[in-house]
Amino acid sequence: MKKIITGLLSVAVIAGMASCSKSSNSTPSNSAQVMYVNGCTGSQNVDGTSGGTKVSGAATIAYQKNSSYQSVTAGSNVALGFLLSSTQTSLASAMLSLTNGNNYSVYAGGVVTAPYVVYATDVLTSPAAGNAKVRFVNLCSDSLSVTANAGSIAIAANITRGSISDFKEIVAGSYSVKAGDPTNITTVADGGTQTFGQGKIYTVMYTGSKTGTTGAALAVTVIANN
Repeated sequence: MKKIITGLLSVAVIAGMASCSKSSNSTPSNSAQVMYVNGCTGSQNVDGTSGGTKVSGAATIAYQKNSSYQSVTAGSNVALGFLLSSTQTSLASAMLSLTNGNNYSVYAGGVVTAPYVVYATDVLTSPAAGNAKVRFVNLCSDSLSVTANAGSIAIAANITRGSISDFKEIVAGSYSVKAGDPTNITTVADGGTQTFGQGKIYTVMYTGSKTGTTGAALAVTVIANN
């Protein structure tokens, strides 16, 4: 089941950030597993937080990169977010519901001047023999309805900004991965040839802006969920 929350907080210094300078190192007894992903253009490195405290295993995450799954305290109203590593100021955060024992991904999307958060429950059950599981998340800063393809296979279609698809099983192998708005060829980004391994689970990310250049341009990146 897909669960998505998008939220936006201004890039500003938050009073009382002293608690964010501490890192969470122990595993809570009532915990969920959270992967932090930096898809926010112009953010440089970010630190993941839970309940206003930095998560030690989610520090200095570069743009288009991710942490491994980190144990955070589960609950019905958990603040998950991102700090800019260079200044330790808040980038974006959202109040989320986390169930003990479940896996989640939380993404920083958009652009550093207008960030947002995307959140999804990660169902990491193994695909059928010979298959991989792939999904797509649209983290761009433009209002584009994006379709993602692995070769001739549509991973997902018409995914709007700040949204994520369900996992889809495909035959394991190497594919040319592309994503963009089918109505605007200039928005199609080429992720190159990617190998999706048998039994593996992946997320294809679409980041950047159609007006961006070099590192801020529209781009496709593949991350591994297992």
